[in-house]
Amino acid sequence: MKLAEKAGADIVLLSYPSNFWPTTEQEIYDYTKAFCDATSLAVMLFPIPLWGFERVHPMGMSVELIGRLIADCPNVVAVKSEQGFPLISGLMEMYHHYRDQVIISCPIEGDCIPLMSLMDLQFSGTSYTQWMGDYFPKAFQLAREGKWEEAMKLYWQVQPARLASGGATAAYMPGVNFINRTNWKYMDWLAGFNGGPLRAPTPRMPDRFMGSLRAGLKASGCPVTDLPDSEFMKGLLARPCQAGSMPPKAIANGPIWTRASRSAVTPNSTMSTASPLKPSKTSATAGVTNSYLAHPAAGSCPSLIEP
Repeated sequence: MKLAEKAGADIVLLSYPSNFWPTTEQEIYDYTKAFCDATSLAVMLFPIPLWGFERVHPMGMSVELIGRLIADCPNVVAVKSEQGFPLISGLMEMYHHYRDQVIISCPIEGDCIPLMSLMDLQFSGTSYTQWMGDYFPKAFQLAREGKWEEAMKLYWQVQPARLASGGATAAYMPGVNFINRTNWKYMDWLAGFNGGPLRAPTPRMPDRFMGSLRAGLKASGCPVTDLPDSEFMKGLLARPCQAGSMPPKAIANGPIWTRASRSAVTPNSTMSTASPLKPSKTSATAGVTNSYLAHPAAGSCPSLIEP
């Protein structure tokens, strides 16, 4: 964490190691608080069934536990709420209790846009929505601006890609509580990101899922590479680019997390300081992580697709 602080990181999404096996809620609290106390970074709590905390409480990380951590850890600024996944019950309860104290994130793209007809969501992340091009930042911003019906038109446009991704995930996720990151990286590669191998050990990517994911993007009208799947493991940046070309860079309008107001604001926006522990609903804009990556300009690198 100290290296991340020195490198200029703003916020950390807190996970738990696979050998962490709590049997009481107090153990989860102690581990989490010790982490928060040890860093100056803002912290996003991440309650999700992946950790196996349901042996302690049916919700995994209960309403009371989250409330204690928010109260006792000033640098807890957000909750990526997936208790009870794939149901939305945990998200709804976190929003009900704590939306005026921290940012409540709905990271599930398929839930987020529909729920924004009822919920004032300021941020969605982290997830893998970048594989569908710029759809999600556009739809999220439209919903934030009150143009929810327009956002839903974009939502249904990418339904084939959503179904393809859900089908691939459903094939490997149940019973293992483990995300196939090769699957996610292949999805990104289809959209023009680098691809290439992950460090071992890593799961493989079956051909049948590659075909369905590619077809889903095409049917949704999203950008998709025409390179053969055999190129995926090589990585795009290993291919020769034209002189002067550059790899994708993160653009500069992603959210800045502030511990003083527990809100996500974008550069050049005015942050409200009227309530030091309440998210600023006026200054927060569409914070959608993993989607703020720009492709190179058209023609700069023949192996990368246009936006």
